[in-house]
Amino acid sequence: MQNLPYFASFQMNEMRNSYVDANNRIIEKMDSMVEEFVDAVGMLPDISEGVKMYIEDCIRHMREIVVDHVGMAICEFKAAYNPCEEGTKSRRFPKFITDELERSFEADQYPSDHEKAKLSKICKLSIKQINNWFTNKRNRNKGHEDYREY
Repeated sequence: MQNLPYFASFQMNEMRNSYVDANNRIIEKMDSMVEEFVDAVGMLPDISEGVKMYIEDCIRHMREIVVDHVGMAICEFKAAYNPCEEGTKSRRFPKFITDELERSFEADQYPSDHEKAKLSKICKLSIKQINNWFTNKRNRNKGHEDYREY
């Protein structure tokens, strides 16, 4: 447990770096877009509502990634600080992961490979874990769907 403060500091620094990197990528992308649209006089044209919405979506997505990264780091920190007894490892995913998987399941019970890869990156799970979760979720829902029909 002597390494705990170092581990916590390291994790917080990793979160900060992830946020800074994501923020810098968005700023660089916006700067390159601005350079493309500056007219010969050096004035910016008005920005359409569609472009504004696109920028807001990019920023919202960046925040979601940062929040997911923070949540995963907190789970790792908790596991290091309060490890389970030997042989009693929890088999459940953290709430933020199951929430993300549930949202995706509501949209599509059979996600594409692209969607699975996106979920794998966000949740820091393997594609196999994603496939198994969706298979198990569909199987658990079979009994509930039959019940709803009556």
